[in-house]
Amino acid sequence: MPLPDAPPRHARLAEGLALLRFLAGSRGGRTIREMEQELGCGRRKIERLMRAIESTCGLLQEVETVEREKRWTLPLTPISRAAGPTSEELAELELSARTLQEAGLPHRAAVLRSVRDKLAARAPEAMLGRAEVDGEALLAAEGVAIRPGPRVALPPNLVGDLREALVAMRHIEISYRGQAGGERKHLLEPYGLLYGSRPYLLAAAPDKPDTALWRLDRIVSLRVMNEGFTPRFELAQQIADCFGVGRDTVRDVVLRFSPEAAADAATWRFHSSQETERMPDGSLIVCFRACGLIEMTNHFATWGDDVMVLSPPELREALADLGRRLSMRHRGRYLPPYTAAPAPPQPAAAGR
Repeated sequence: MPLPDAPPRHARLAEGLALLRFLAGSRGGRTIREMEQELGCGRRKIERLMRAIESTCGLLQEVETVEREKRWTLPLTPISRAAGPTSEELAELELSARTLQEAGLPHRAAVLRSVRDKLAARAPEAMLGRAEVDGEALLAAEGVAIRPGPRVALPPNLVGDLREALVAMRHIEISYRGQAGGERKHLLEPYGLLYGSRPYLLAAAPDKPDTALWRLDRIVSLRVMNEGFTPRFELAQQIADCFGVGRDTVRDVVLRFSPEAAADAATWRFHSSQETERMPDGSLIVCFRACGLIEMTNHFATWGDDVMVLSPPELREALADLGRRLSMRHRGRYLPPYTAAPAPPQPAAAGR
C-alpha cells in the first residue's frame, strides 16, 4: 500500500503509522519481508521502525509459528485502534455490497455489510463520525451501474448452506428443477461457486468421473449431509481453461482487432493465457486458449465488425450464423435453428 504524500518532516511519522496499521490488521502476524513489500522500503528501515514502535509503545508481540521467518503483530489496544477504517474504505465496502445486492446475491451483500459494521465498531466515535459523513458524500458521488442480465431469486440460506458444505467438505442433496420443469434429487460433492451472468455450483456426483455446473436458481431445496467426502477436483483447475463458466472443447483462439478498436482491445483481459501483438497497420492480434464457445460468440458479437476471428473456424461460423439470424429475424424472415453445432460439450455442462 503506497504511503500518502507527506511533507519531509512528517515522512517518518507517516511510515511509522503505516506500519502500525499493517501490524494491527493481522492476527497471524507479519514477516519483515511482508512489511518491506507493504511499505516499499528496505529491511534496515523496517527494523528501525519496529524498534521505535516497541520503545514507545512496548506492544509488539512475536507470533509462534512453524515457519522459519518470524512474525510480529500488534495487539488491539487504544493505540492500535488508530488503525480503524477510513471513510473511503467503509464506502467501498458499501458499494460492493450494493453491487452484490443488485446482482441478486443478498447473502454475500449481508456478509460484506457485517464486515463493514465490525470494522466501524473498532474506530473511536469521533473518527467514525467523520468517516460516516465523508462516506455518505462518496456514496452520493458513486453509484452501481445496473447491467442488463437475469436477476435470480435464490432460496433463503442457499448460499450459506453451500458455503457450510464447501468448508466442511460434506455431501449435499439437492432437489433440482430441469429445463423441462421436472424436479429430481441429486447427491453431490460440492467444489465451488461460480458467479457469471448467473450463479452456478460446480459439483460432481459421487459415481461420476467429472464435475458439472448446476444453476443456483434451479435448486429448489438443499440439505447438507453428515457424510464427508475426499475431494477429487480443485476449483481453480476446473475453470482454468474457461472463457466464462461454460465448459466444452478447449480451442486455440486468434482474433484480429481493427486499428480503430486496437487501443480499447489492448486494455481487455479476455483470458489468463492471452498474448497480444500490435501489427504494423495498427491492428491488434490477440491469442489465447480457452473453452466456452457460446460465451465467446455472445461476447465478441458485441465488438461488431471491429473484430475478425482468424481461428477457430467454429467460432467464426458461430458468429457469422448469429449475424445472419439476427439480420433475418429483424427483417421479418424466419430461419430454422442452427444445426452445425460445435464439438460436443464435456460432462461439466450437464448440470445446466
